[in-house]
Formats: sequence, C-alpha cells, structure tokens
Amino acid sequence: MKSKKPLISIIVLTYNGLAYTRLFLKSFMAKTTYSSHELIIVDNGSNDGTVDYLNMLKMTRVIPGLKVILNDKNLGYAAGNNVGIKQARDEYILIVNNDVILVPGWIEGLYEGFLKAGDDCGIIGPVTNRVKGMQRIQDPPYKGLDEMEKYALSLKDKIGSGSLKEVERVIGFCMLVKKEVFDSIGLFDPEFKEGNFEDDDLCFRVRKKGYRIYYSEGIFIHHFGGKTFEANQIDNSRLHKQNKWIFIRKWGVINYLKLRIKNSKTLRRYLQRFVK
Repeated sequence: MKSKKPLISIIVLTYNGLAYTRLFLKSFMAKTTYSSHELIIVDNGSNDGTVDYLNMLKMTRVIPGLKVILNDKNLGYAAGNNVGIKQARDEYILIVNNDVILVPGWIEGLYEGFLKAGDDCGIIGPVTNRVKGMQRIQDPPYKGLDEMEKYALSLKDKIGSGSLKEVERVIGFCMLVKKEVFDSIGLFDPEFKEGNFEDDDLCFRVRKKGYRIYYSEGIFIHHFGGKTFEANQIDNSRLHKQNKWIFIRKWGVINYLKLRIKNSKTLRRYLQRFVK
C-alpha cells in the first residue's frame, strides 16, 4: 500500500440548478476529509445566479484552492467535463455531479477500492439510490439526509470499501478515474452533447484498452438524479434515444446490449437474435 496519498482532481460541472450546487458544496466542505485534492468547478453558462455564487466562493476562499472555470455557453456534459479534465494536474480524476450529497470518507473509500483492485483498474464508482444499472440500491431505508448519512456509514462498516464488483460500466454521476486512462484513450466524446451514453462510451473504451471497471459495494452517495435536465427543461427521454443511436453507430448493437443488459440469460437471448 502506498504510504503517500495520491493527488486527486475533483471535477464538478454546473449548469443552473443553483439550489443543488449549494447542497452539494455544503456536503463537500463538511464531509470531505481527504486533504490531497483540488476542486475544479466548470460552469456551462448558467443564468440562475450560479456564476455569482461561484465567483463569491472563489473570491472569499471559502474552499481553499478552488478553481472556477466559466464557459460562455452550454458545451454539454461531455465537453464541459473535458474542460475541467484538461486543467487537472493530479494522478486521479474524480468526476462527480452537482446533484449528489456526500458522506464522510467518500474519497478515501473509492481510493481504497483502487488499491484493492490492482494496477489494471481504470475506474471505480460508488453505489447510490438513483441510477439505472447495477450500482443502484433499491429503496434504501432512509427518509432524510441525516438518516442517509447514518445508512451510508453503517453500509461501509458492514460491507467495507474494499468489497468490489467488476462491471462493464459505471454511471458518470460519480467516478474515480486514473489520469493515465484519459491520457491513453482520450476524454469524453463531445458528440454525446448534453448527456446520456458518454459514460457508457468512456467505459467501453476503457475496457477495450485492457483496464477493469468496478464499483465499491460499501461506498454510498445520495443522488437526486436528473436535476440539471429538470432545471434547464431538457427532454431526457429524447436525449437518451438520440445518444443511444450514436453509441450503436460507433460500437454496434451487440456491444450496446452487453453494456446495458446485466442479466446473463437475457443477454444471451438477445444476442442469439443477432447471430442467427
């Protein structure tokens, strides 16, 4: 085990949704105990007061070392995060949405997962209450955020941050990525624009390069989910369909099915239709 903590660059993208950004940063300041990090917030042309709020944070130095990057317009999820990734100077890059609530030890837990997974690990994510895929814990037993933190800490005590599940993909709401991965395969594909499937595309390229992907079964982060889409009245269903076909055009329908269908029997049934 390394004795020295690696540097971690944390990238947060904002596009309106100021109320959730405030909640996120409140939890970030209160719950982030991992000291060897930098926080880079990239704003995608917000017009709801987010820019003034971020400038105030930077000016008052409430968050030490905070970097704020203000885009003139909405570049989309992929390209917006790429702006932050290009500014990252650290060994690991942590992509996290602004509509999550953090708990103590969240960064340490994800990094400990990397140590256990080994040198060929490329990405690790946490579990959560609201995503599509294997990282979701169905109906976790808490009602408010105070109960959420107790639940998250009890889950970590019970399972441990080193309990890993290897998967085809993790969801982009929170993912810890080795910087060497981005250096090797490139950044998020900006063709996916506002969001959906840019994380699938990244994970597919990561695995194609020979890296493994995991999520930590003992690290829980609360995810409100879809709040940027709601704040900006973006049709998530339309985007999902549009970007699904971008992914299929790039990588083929069989690779799409392998990423999206977690039940092996169901996957075999679908694949048999395409090989007949």
